[in-house]
Amino acid sequence: MRKTIGGLTLAIQALVLTFGGLALALLLVQAATATAQKAPSQEDRCLLRVATGSKGQGNSAAFADMKATCPEIPMCEAETKAGLANLYGLLTNMVELGFVHQDTLIWSKKDDPKVADLKAVVRAGSALLHIVARREPRRENGATLLPRLFGSLFGAETKVVTNLSQLRGSRVAVVGSARDLVARLNRSLGLGLRVVDRDYSDAEAIAALKSNTIAALFTMNRWPFKALESEIQRDPSLRLINYDLPATESHFSIQRRRYTSVSVETFNFLAVESLLVTRVPADSGWLATQVAALQRCLVSRKTELETRRDASTDWSLIHDLTDVEGWGVFGATRASTPVAPPR
Repeated sequence: MRKTIGGLTLAIQALVLTFGGLALALLLVQAATATAQKAPSQEDRCLLRVATGSKGQGNSAAFADMKATCPEIPMCEAETKAGLANLYGLLTNMVELGFVHQDTLIWSKKDDPKVADLKAVVRAGSALLHIVARREPRRENGATLLPRLFGSLFGAETKVVTNLSQLRGSRVAVVGSARDLVARLNRSLGLGLRVVDRDYSDAEAIAALKSNTIAALFTMNRWPFKALESEIQRDPSLRLINYDLPATESHFSIQRRRYTSVSVETFNFLAVESLLVTRVPADSGWLATQVAALQRCLVSRKTELETRRDASTDWSLIHDLTDVEGWGVFGATRASTPVAPPR
């Protein structure tokens, strides 16, 4: 007999969290037996399921920070494809909390009013738009160019791509939640990027780049993006691309970061804030109590989060939810009450 959580089998839960379509998720939820929230028994070890991403990367590493800092909170990780999959998990009640980019929330709210019901628990650092291209010059169709000395004879430009502005009109791949972001940048900056209509993983996009079928790839992750850094270390033909254009929306910023293992350069990255959000209403009983306890713990132990030697993200603004684009905040007044460290 399969264990059930909230009236849904774990098999359904796994399918919904990894499937890219909201329509199927909604059908599965409607088909499941609806049950009222009930406090779990003492034997249950996980009260709060947190949608993250790939194990050990990005949001998953941020969850590990939270778990180590607040071990008394009964939470567990729900691995997903990150980005939109986290939002789907929240909207379909598969998880109680999830890491979601601020721009994803803002734009998704226009298409689905239910998104506005999600509340910010804490700020959770930023996700950076990583752009990767090949080091050698290339034609628009992907063929390697002749050296600069002879390039003009064939009407070809031989400059190596180092900045986003040089990718205008190029064929590119986007991964996960970067798709909507790149589409908006494409419109607002007039880049003319030709985005391949395919749901790439990071590994698939890198393979396409190595085969010269695309000029560049775009992917979102926290800094440092260790998996991508390792890939560039293994293959010197790949390089990071500098974001040299304006931040086109008020909730974007430009951050300068360096990957010392692959380059001596410091790059500009377009940054989007990440929020830990919950679907749990503040007045909904035992679940709300657990979310409030997590919020208080993270805020009151901010210094411990910031000074963790292996901290995965910038937790410096964890306590400040006053200027998050007017987004609703979970139990705003509760966050000022400290939580005693575990004994």
